[in-house]
Amino acid sequence: MVNTLFAALGRGTVRYRWIIVVVWVLGTVVAVRALPSLSSQVDNNNSAFLPANAPSNQAAILAEPLIGSINQAPSRSSPPPAARGSPGPTRPPSPGWRPSSATCPP
Repeated sequence: MVNTLFAALGRGTVRYRWIIVVVWVLGTVVAVRALPSLSSQVDNNNSAFLPANAPSNQAAILAEPLIGSINQAPSRSSPPPAARGSPGPTRPPSPGWRPSSATCPP
């Protein structure tokens, strides 16, 4: 019974393959135009599920002056404060520096 069902399904999909492709493409176009966007339905703020004294909520409150509110989408129009003028890991090593054998095998 299962073999018969899959044989019929295979014959139908091979016979009507272009109709199936057209239906999928039209369905995708209709879904994109008719349904709301995912970003309008999703709220990335999960702090409502946590108590006020949760460490992540406290960290978000402390970081708000640096990165903005946790309810806003991040915008990277300028580099983060730590990257402005700080040498950081992008600075080339000093001339006499050599990697240790523990971090860089021969």
